[in-house]
Amino acid sequence: MTNRKLKDIGFYFVTDRILSKKGNFDDVKAAVKGGVKIVQYREKEKSTKEMIEEAKEIKKICDKGNAVCLINDRVDICLAVDADGVHLGNDDMPYEIARKILGNKIIGLTVHNVEEAVEAEKKGADYIGVSPIFETKTKLDAGKPAGIRLIEEVKNRAKIPIVAIGGINKENVASVVKAGADGTAAISAVIGKDVEKEVGKWNRIECIADGDNLTVYLNGVLVNQAYRVKPSRGKIQIQSEGAEMFVRKVEVIPLAAK
Repeated sequence: MTNRKLKDIGFYFVTDRILSKKGNFDDVKAAVKGGVKIVQYREKEKSTKEMIEEAKEIKKICDKGNAVCLINDRVDICLAVDADGVHLGNDDMPYEIARKILGNKIIGLTVHNVEEAVEAEKKGADYIGVSPIFETKTKLDAGKPAGIRLIEEVKNRAKIPIVAIGGINKENVASVVKAGADGTAAISAVIGKDVEKEVGKWNRIECIADGDNLTVYLNGVLVNQAYRVKPSRGKIQIQSEGAEMFVRKVEVIPLAAK
């Protein structure tokens, strides 16, 4: 069963103090204000004490903005600040040990192929981070890009949520969503810029109405036409399997206006 906190992943925000211009705190505040529902605190070089202090503040920001706070790699930091969970790579603490320590907290696992994805689900992971989809310069040891085909293959074998990461940007995110990703992470595409603005633009939805039928585009790319429409105070709320995490209340653009 999917953890209820992972029901609507959307844009999965990962901190990066090296790329940041204003610092992690300002970036997280801006990301949450921009609509992000999941924040991963990622830090590789600071001391444990420094990480606890920083993670504690980030957790407060997430709590205030009703966002999930995850810690990259460090189970101890997660416990110290009572974060919502962790994301673990292949070289981090084994899942079984982490689960004994963290109980029902969220645990996400990085996978690079279908076999690892299936194994992660069998172990009990709450979600999987499929990586790298495209070439990325943010993580030098990410490995060879797998392409969107890997998302499609994993989606056919695993039922837990998929977060795609690696070289994703506003130009290719629609193809990632169409392939079946439940969420996307993109570090360099938003950090170091106006984070709130970039996050807001990331999920740009355009709807063209023709009677009861809607054609929906994500960042200018056709996503799907098989949508259910629910009226909501002059706007619409769209729900669609495979792309629902990007859907919010959006204006309808009549065909005559195109």
